[in-house]
Amino acid sequence: MSRPVPAIRRRIGGVAYDSTTASVLHHWNLCESAEVQMGEAPPFDIGSVLMVNVFGAYFRVDYNELGDVDALTLTPLTVPQAIDWAERHCEWLVEEIFGQMPEAGQGTPYVAISP
Repeated sequence: MSRPVPAIRRRIGGVAYDSTTASVLHHWNLCESAEVQMGEAPPFDIGSVLMVNVFGAYFRVDYNELGDVDALTLTPLTVPQAIDWAERHCEWLVEEIFGQMPEAGQGTPYVAISP
């Protein structure tokens, strides 16, 4: 089971990103991945959380607990970057989160054709 989303607030480029006021879109945890389920579990917790704030700004919170060190980072994401992250970690949720994507040749990549 994934740990709670780490509380983190960072100011980047003159604006703040706050995991305590944003919504979780998907919480990926290495210990819950298929490879780890087959017996290759790391001895520490590693994960990444895709989030969006009330104004539609996407960001990612990554954590890595290695012994006494708890590495925690927050990275702002553009919409294409957020979609790329979702395609890697929760492909089945991409259109639910971002809207219907165009078929190849139908429209502009990363721009939903319907919400």
